[in-house]
Amino acid sequence: MDILNVDESKRLEKQSYESIGKTSELSSQLKKELAENRKAYAGLMNKVEKIAVEENQEYKKKIRESEKNNNVTSLQQRLSLDEIKRYKIEQEKGDEQNQLLIAKIDSLDTQKKIEVKRHISKASYYSMEARKFDDKLALVKLKKYQDEAIKKQMNNGGSVDEKSVSLEEMKQELAQNPLRRDKTVNVEVYDNLKEVSNGYYLVLGIFTDAIQRDKLIMKLIDSGAFNASFFFNINSLSYYVYSDRFQNMEEVLYECKKKEEDELYKEIIIAKVEIDLR
Repeated sequence: MDILNVDESKRLEKQSYESIGKTSELSSQLKKELAENRKAYAGLMNKVEKIAVEENQEYKKKIRESEKNNNVTSLQQRLSLDEIKRYKIEQEKGDEQNQLLIAKIDSLDTQKKIEVKRHISKASYYSMEARKFDDKLALVKLKKYQDEAIKKQMNNGGSVDEKSVSLEEMKQELAQNPLRRDKTVNVEVYDNLKEVSNGYYLVLGIFTDAIQRDKLIMKLIDSGAFNASFFFNINSLSYYVYSDRFQNMEEVLYECKKKEEDELYKEIIIAKVEIDLR
């Protein structure tokens, strides 16, 4: 069956592996019982055959007398070598059938694992496609929210264009006034985010829930970060919410310095995306 979300895929994967475990346990139990039965049967047959050989001569002498007296002979006396061979053949046939059953169980176990992987792969594909569709729809809604925020800002007599600062001025400012020592900034580098543009992203939150993701983005837009948005990090299967994208490290560090006292910028990660488009 088709699976349309990751949680359902994981649940079915767990359920499937539990079934595989139970099947393996039953197979092992059957093998163990077969070995024990063989051992018990072999011991019994050895004893019976030994007794039969030793008493064969005595049996032949007493058989006529037993028939005349209409006495019931013992099991040991009634077992002939031919009967023992027949029992052995029947036991061997039963063993062969058990072996075929075990082989079939093992084969089904292997086939099931292959089928489970195929379904999980298919489920992951459909789940990823559904996520991409939802993300595109969310970006459209956020763009509309951004446009309305910019329009509101302009109507109130404000401006969305900040004063232009050159790269050299940024470097000089950072040299004279660096980030606080207690302000740690982690840098993560990614070269496999095919759908994300190259650059330095000032990440302020990481989420797996879309609702929490959008809440933070709207807060950032309301605070004046009109370029706030998100991208999906396939490495951690999570959403990275960023305030803006920059071309070099000095720009993003300069922005960190400006927002050093802002509560929204309390936890900061710089995500460097560098995809070779050749």
